[in-house]
Amino acid sequence: MTNAASYSSYFKYLGLSRDPARVLRVYGAIKDRTLRVHVSVCNSVLGCLVKNGRLDSSFKLYDEMIREGLSPDPFTYSTVWNFDPFSLPVNIVTSILFVRPGGHDF
Repeated sequence: MTNAASYSSYFKYLGLSRDPARVLRVYGAIKDRTLRVHVSVCNSVLGCLVKNGRLDSSFKLYDEMIREGLSPDPFTYSTVWNFDPFSLPVNIVTSILFVRPGGHDF
């Protein structure tokens, strides 16, 4: 069985290989919900998308990950904020500014 560290490493590699489409396909094929919302896996997928200029895909996937139960960490926020904070959708800015560490709303 593949674990979170394996997926995370693979997604980082694909990000360096400039293959965000494959990242989305592989991530979409993960059946285990706990792996789909594992913060390390999510950060690697989002990082790949952002590094490869797939900003719309990263925003949509971030929303999907949150709905599925992702508890973002500071790295998650810095990943989606990294490229241009002024182009972030309002819902992402709101979640970054109004969520305490550990992913709990104020």
